[in-house]
Amino acid sequence: MAYPPNSTAAYALEAAISANKLDRSKITLLPLRPAEMVAAWKRGDIDAGYVWAPFAQELESSGGHQVFATKDLQKDGYLIYNNYVVRKAFAEQYPGSSERLPARASAESRRIQERPGKRCRHRCERSGRTCHHRCQYAGRAGVPNAC
Repeated sequence: MAYPPNSTAAYALEAAISANKLDRSKITLLPLRPAEMVAAWKRGDIDAGYVWAPFAQELESSGGHQVFATKDLQKDGYLIYNNYVVRKAFAEQYPGSSERLPARASAESRRIQERPGKRCRHRCERSGRTCHHRCQYAGRAGVPNAC
């Protein structure tokens, strides 16, 4: 299984292995950059890859079939986002918003880690999800005894 190292895809792959209770010892992981992964796929050097668009579509158009997507991890409490994108016109109309969004997400993550029980319950109430679901996420994020 090829994957891009030091990326959210690497983290998501580990989460997918864990969430699906796969035997890690039976999976050979091969760190490759996305373009290298596509080349290895086309040569027949790898049997599987975990990567983002447009590279995933290149694997699919060369005989691959998607069996899992990062969004599938949400049901197990993993919330993984790869990027924030705004149009140039939006960025010009709302100067500074492009910088505030990632900063806000980082600040919320820190608040959850600093006061997990309180933040967890607050987020549960706002989202309508059960506290159990949010606490599972917080626990996986390294926050013990979240609720």
